[in-house]
Amino acid sequence: MKILVTGATGFVGKNLMKRLERYDANILSRKETSINKANIFIGDLFDKKILLEASKVDAVIHLAGITKGDVFKANYEGTKNLVDACIENKVKKFIFVSSFNAVLNTDYGKSKLKAEEYVKNSGLAYIIFRPTVIYGRDNKKDIGKLIRLIKLGFAPVPGDGKSKLQPIFVEDLTAIITKSIESKIKNKVYFVMGGDALTFNEIVEIILKRLNKKAVRIKIPRLLVNLIDKTLLVDKVCSDNEVEKDFKFRARKFEDGIREIIP
Repeated sequence: MKILVTGATGFVGKNLMKRLERYDANILSRKETSINKANIFIGDLFDKKILLEASKVDAVIHLAGITKGDVFKANYEGTKNLVDACIENKVKKFIFVSSFNAVLNTDYGKSKLKAEEYVKNSGLAYIIFRPTVIYGRDNKKDIGKLIRLIKLGFAPVPGDGKSKLQPIFVEDLTAIITKSIESKIKNKVYFVMGGDALTFNEIVEIILKRLNKKAVRIKIPRLLVNLIDKTLLVDKVCSDNEVEKDFKFRARKFEDGIREIIP
């Protein structure tokens, strides 16, 4: 089976490519990269000629996107261009890794939701994944940033720290994506969550325990959090077990994932 992966050089993409060595993989990249056994197409989601060449495949895994800047252009228009190329090439399956934030009222969330709608209305067989906070080795954002700050002796806590998260370990997410490639499942949207829902305070406690150190907790007032990123105060959890049922896969608990990335 031949596949195209966008966003292959990002955090999730690099982890995913390790699982795809048995596939004949094309990747779309804005610059030269050294991913083994992959056919590199230099370009972006706005280079329609390159998109038409790169998407002459059986399945597409679309990871590329941005969280800041012109999110509508990158996340919606870029996805639209890719979908249009896939329609022309009669791609058999389109796997779109969107975001939990697609259900939140932010510019980023709206751009992802609009992209999802275009995928769903395209006529392509699709699977859409909405992962929550993703963490793992070499992650520089979110949980990765929190770990680095705690190592320095500081633990920033948004509001009262009671907002809930269900972080997904990157290797679990990529395992689910890989299972979906040859699955007969189509035209479904999945929330992809970790094995347990935790408050921000509980997440900090687990990291502190694993690092075996103390840190000064710095509570960030809700008003300030709303100015920085209001989604930090929103629960990002889901009791939906459709992923577990359809792909026969259970994501690990946060404490187990942290044990793997903090020696």
